[in-house]
Amino acid sequence: MATFRRESNGYIYLYHWIDPNTPLKVSTRIKIDEKEWNKKKARPRDLDANHQGNSIIREMERYESALIGALNKHDTDNIQLLREEVYMQLNKADTSNPVDFIDYFRAYVNEAKEIGKSNWKAYNTCLNHLNVYFNNKPVPYSSIDLRFYGKYNKYLTSKQLATNTIATQWKLIKAVIGKAHREGLHTNDSYRHFKKKMGSADTIFLSEEELNKMYNLKLIGYLEKARDYFLIGAYTGLRFDDWDRVSSEKVVNGVLTLRSTKTGELSTIPIHPVVSAILDKYEGELPYKPSNQKMNEYIKVVAMRANINDHVETRITKGGVRVINTSEKHELVTTHTARRSLAT
Repeated sequence: MATFRRESNGYIYLYHWIDPNTPLKVSTRIKIDEKEWNKKKARPRDLDANHQGNSIIREMERYESALIGALNKHDTDNIQLLREEVYMQLNKADTSNPVDFIDYFRAYVNEAKEIGKSNWKAYNTCLNHLNVYFNNKPVPYSSIDLRFYGKYNKYLTSKQLATNTIATQWKLIKAVIGKAHREGLHTNDSYRHFKKKMGSADTIFLSEEELNKMYNLKLIGYLEKARDYFLIGAYTGLRFDDWDRVSSEKVVNGVLTLRSTKTGELSTIPIHPVVSAILDKYEGELPYKPSNQKMNEYIKVVAMRANINDHVETRITKGGVRVINTSEKHELVTTHTARRSLAT
């Protein structure tokens, strides 16, 4: 059953529950003032006297119809696939979609921000690079071709970006133009041939001993929460987006069952005693999770206090040149370090 909610950012979202714990959440891109929204009825107030309210209702009905079309077409619980299909259903009857790649990219970023995707800032940074390169001019989809690929690679390299950072830019560009292609907004498939040339940058992981050092620290406040979340990531292998979705009610017979926010895939993970102890400490429900940026700041402080200070030599390709840096290990710890620590 589909429902609509107005959230704190003022936008109305369409919800459809895949299962009791997993919602498909779609932004309608409709913004409405709180006093104009009837929370109980999930619709605008005073429709008889509110022309805007009636137009909002029609738009909400359009999204609901698109959801029904998506569910009829795909018998799946893959959230990402269903969300894309909803927008494809909408686009069939909508001729107002951006014909310009940059406009579409901007709409993509706004959508990601509205629905709370944690990586929207990465897409926004990518968009900023493109705007500078194209001098804020319109860019037809047909311009994103192999000639552009070669020239833009040289441009990014000239900005002294790391090879892996450049690879990330191509990953994001391909995601956006690929989505526009699947929605039938253009026929240019040159993006399929864009290569993500990853460099061999060194990454770090924490040993069991180092994780234990963190666990045994006496911490309070935001550092304690950051440490606890990091350990959950390290002992479950979950992505950062899913750390705060771990709860005791999702653990049965010592096994955590959780559907990935990013992929929609269902994972079953044996619960490590450290994770179990952390859940018990918070009575089964984890506290508010800091942003990825703040977590990266806090966890470096935690690692420093745990004396994770071995000198580590890392190599990275930047601006086409191989650079070697020496750092204390705690300076390199990020949220990504958690998953790498599990993998080892």
